[in-house]
Amino acid sequence: MLEGEYLELVDQLQKKYNDNEIKFGSLKLENKMLKKEVITAYCVIRLIDNLSQNEFEISDELKSMIEILRGHLSTTYDDVISIRIPPLPQGL
Repeated sequence: MLEGEYLELVDQLQKKYNDNEIKFGSLKLENKMLKKEVITAYCVIRLIDNLSQNEFEISDELKSMIEILRGHLSTTYDDVISIRIPPLPQGL
């Protein structure tokens, strides 16, 4: 392989790497924004749930929908947002 070909391949790889870094950064930002939206929705539905139990009377159907949505958002939070990295096995 000639030096010129080698340098051209290195430049192509560097460009591809830079493009991937930009895409990855964009995906990380989008992921963070979506997590914020889920947390916000969960907080709002929790507030509505608490208010509906303590402050004012609402229909049983609406209470059921609130409970279902709260449960779904809680599961989503547990599964997606609060993911923990497991500890490394002993001896590594």
